[in-house]
Amino acid sequence: MIKIRGCLIFAIILVIFIIGPIYGEIPHLINYQGRLTISGVVQTGTQIVTMTFKIWDAESGGNERWEETQTVSVINGIFNVLLGSVKPIEAGAFQGEHAWLETLIGSTSLGRQRIVSVGYSYMAEKAESATTAATAVTANTLVGKTPSQFIDTSDTAQTKVGSLTINSNLTVGGTINGIRMVSGYVWEDEEPVTHHSRFIINLDSLGIPGKIKGVSVSIEMWRRNRGDFLWGSRAEVSEVLERQVIGYLYSRDGSEELWGGWEYAQRVYYVITVE
Repeated sequence: MIKIRGCLIFAIILVIFIIGPIYGEIPHLINYQGRLTISGVVQTGTQIVTMTFKIWDAESGGNERWEETQTVSVINGIFNVLLGSVKPIEAGAFQGEHAWLETLIGSTSLGRQRIVSVGYSYMAEKAESATTAATAVTANTLVGKTPSQFIDTSDTAQTKVGSLTINSNLTVGGTINGIRMVSGYVWEDEEPVTHHSRFIINLDSLGIPGKIKGVSVSIEMWRRNRGDFLWGSRAEVSEVLERQVIGYLYSRDGSEELWGGWEYAQRVYYVITVE
């Protein structure tokens, strides 16, 4: 009668599986060593034996998760094999609560041994390249994106450098702050005391939130007595307030320079920087 006493080399394999993810691919191998006896007697010399190894999800019956057959050299009753050297052992072989290793010599089964500890380190490979994960402390990529492209959902303040494109709806619970450019035009009006021609750009009347950070202006002048437009008049910004810009207009017709008057209708184009 042939008997086999086998064991998994826990300490050595544990080190291999810890180092594997750091220096390279996780090895799909398990080192398995045993002693072969016939009727209780350890054999001497060298024997060549065909062995089949299977991993099951139950001690008896159940589902087979992996199988391979090897030609094994038994030297003075001792053999040593690398399970997975013929057919790699995938991480799925160790899913669930239990895994059992069955050894066969020829067609004779020598029973099943429960695999513990080291075999389950295969599950660490799922953390190396997980399709899904309940939790993850860190990740090198997420759906092809690097950590710098992840969205931080914490309550702390964040700064986005570069462009951000949103192709769907955006819901904001607080205030959106930023620098933006606002452009348009206003017509001149008359300063009530000096009767000078002036213009006022007011964010309140325009319905624009924020504070004015800068402004540039140009004007277009309508000559009522000639019925045409004239470019080249000048506008001067007199005062820039938090929500309002005030300025005055000058017009040039030929060699004469004068304040805007009844014969001119001036339209001021502006570009405002708002924060």
